[in-house]
Amino acid sequence: MLELETEQLLMRKLTLDDAEAMVPIYADTEIRRWMHIEAAVTLETEKDRITQHLEKYPLDGPYGFCATILKESGEIVGRCGLLRQRVDGETATEVAYLIARSHWGRGLATEAATALRDYALETLGERRLISMILLDNIASQRVALKIGMSHERDTTWRSLQIGIYSLSRDRPLPFFDGADHGHGSAGSGANG
Repeated sequence: MLELETEQLLMRKLTLDDAEAMVPIYADTEIRRWMHIEAAVTLETEKDRITQHLEKYPLDGPYGFCATILKESGEIVGRCGLLRQRVDGETATEVAYLIARSHWGRGLATEAATALRDYALETLGERRLISMILLDNIASQRVALKIGMSHERDTTWRSLQIGIYSLSRDRPLPFFDGADHGHGSAGSGANG
């Protein structure tokens, strides 16, 4: 089972037991906007979403959503992970991140995305990573840039206009500094 630890966060595979903590995060109107969630979020719908996700990404594999837990309090503050996505006819590994609005501006999305990037490149041997981000989600675009991605192209995915941000193992990672707001990437929330 995937488990990662950073200075402020613990990330472990998302389970059905996490549904109750995720409901208020997904019920937030700003989160719903960036994740393109239109239907009402209830405990039952969140359990269904997690069940579908676990069918696609078993707990024992390296891919899938992680409950993202603030170490200082033990509170689930979001969900992040590595997802296998099909976009424009190719399959790629997405670095996905979502942090509760109450924790935006603390660098948590960048911290989580950096740990996921490093794990994907160093442990899994991934050659290329992407983030799929709604075109007007500037905060998530900034997170992608901070972890060394660059804007590759704009496209349509599942009826959403998104930007594809990517990095290649063969390209050196630049250094970025500054705070993020923790908004998630589009692929990480649209049925993901």
